[in-house]
Amino acid sequence: MRFLIDGHNLIGHYPGMRLDDPNDEQILLERLHVFAQRRRHQIAVVFDPGLYYVPQQASPYADVQAIWCRPGKSADEEIVRRLSRASRPRDITVVTSDASLAQRARRTGANVISAEQFVRMMQGPAPGQPAGEEEKPEPSLTSEELEEWQALFARRRRPKHTP
Repeated sequence: MRFLIDGHNLIGHYPGMRLDDPNDEQILLERLHVFAQRRRHQIAVVFDPGLYYVPQQASPYADVQAIWCRPGKSADEEIVRRLSRASRPRDITVVTSDASLAQRARRTGANVISAEQFVRMMQGPAPGQPAGEEEKPEPSLTSEELEEWQALFARRRRPKHTP
């Protein structure tokens, strides 16, 4: 699946992330990379210029393209521009909770999901993996169980006495 993401809109809806964090874009790129790896998706994320604007900062991940808008341009404009130039916009899913952008994206034929829906997708299990499997902690033994197993293996290791 191909996603075209309104970057700062997603950051604003991602639990634990803040738009005033100077590293928010990099953190999002890392999380999107993990998601893209698990789900085999192609992702392009568009960022508005902000306080910490860094022109043409490339994504360090091959599966996540970072697009940084120049001052005076908006991520919304860039997303709509890319959709209007796409040969098959219906194959692209735009991620935004901005109602105006969602409406404009739908007019091009693209699919739209909210930032909240996308966050739930990112945090869910990979395809073919049962729900909740990722959250299972490694089982640990109590000290009594550990002593029991050590005693069992110690009995088995005793060398056989040969005359």
